[in-house]
Amino acid sequence: MRQAEAMGEPIRRVSFRISFTEFIPDPDDDDCRRRATTIPADRITFDSDHLILWLGNTERVRFPMDTIKSIEVVHAPSASRREDPDQLRARYPNFGKPWSSADEKRLLSLYRAGQRDYDVLATEFGRQPTAIRSRLGRLGLDQL
Repeated sequence: MRQAEAMGEPIRRVSFRISFTEFIPDPDDDDCRRRATTIPADRITFDSDHLILWLGNTERVRFPMDTIKSIEVVHAPSASRREDPDQLRARYPNFGKPWSSADEKRLLSLYRAGQRDYDVLATEFGRQPTAIRSRLGRLGLDQL
């Protein structure tokens, strides 16, 4: 049991959003390379020339410091509080709508032309970044 739990304090769930200077292998998906990733962890330490993220007493992942561009703490929302679909539609106008074949072709074209930022593609298509990644996977791109 963690010290905060033992003292009756709620544990605040956080993640660390890490941007890199180059594409690196995704720690959760060997077939994927990323310029940024969000890792659930509750502690960060530094050892020699590495950044280490921990979840409880278990080392979650370590990255060489010379590959890290930035680190941001992201507070996780409560698991019981899901975002309302109307709020999602306000941010992503095409949320829940089927993909047209024209949009799929345009997505593939942009991706193959080098646009790999899911946030940029999400804005372009009015969809969540996770929907972009999912659609690219369904369109046969293995290395996402």
